[in-house]
Formats: sequence, structure tokens, C-alpha cells
Amino acid sequence: MSTEIIPDQEFTITLGGQECKIHLYLRFGYMYMDFTLNGVTLFEGQICLNNVELIRFPYWGFNGQLQFIDSQGNNDPYYTGFGERWFLL
Repeated sequence: MSTEIIPDQEFTITLGGQECKIHLYLRFGYMYMDFTLNGVTLFEGQICLNNVELIRFPYWGFNGQLQFIDSQGNNDPYYTGFGERWFLL
């Protein structure tokens, strides 16, 4: 079974009891994210950079933090290496 590598991905996940919908997509050579928490959009079009927190404001109500980590250096995340080189933590 092969896994298709695609630049536009959307998934729902429960994080700390919170229903989250994450949409990752490629634009202009960078990955961007839309994030919905419990049915409410917290942000759209947030650029994803290596080791930079994505939840910028605590009053958004998300209990926790999200960021991409490059396990092989200090490059910004790119969809071809998700789950192998770049990890969303």
C-alpha cells in the first residue's frame, strides 16, 4: 500500500479533549494552516515556520500550543516530509 503525498491536507483530531480541524496547504512555496477549534475558526492563512508557535494569542481559547519541528535541521515545513522530517507537535 502506497501513501500519496499531497500538498493540500485536511483532518480532524482531538487534542486535550478539544475538537480540532486542521487544514494544511501549499501557497507560494510555503505551507499555511487554517485551524478550527470546537467548530469555531481561530485562524486562516497562518504561515507555518519551523519552531514557531502557531497559537499566537491565549485568548483564542485553545488549551495548548502547536508548532512544526524539523528533525533534520532548521528548515520550514514542507508537505513532502510531513511525518518523516517535519512533525506537528
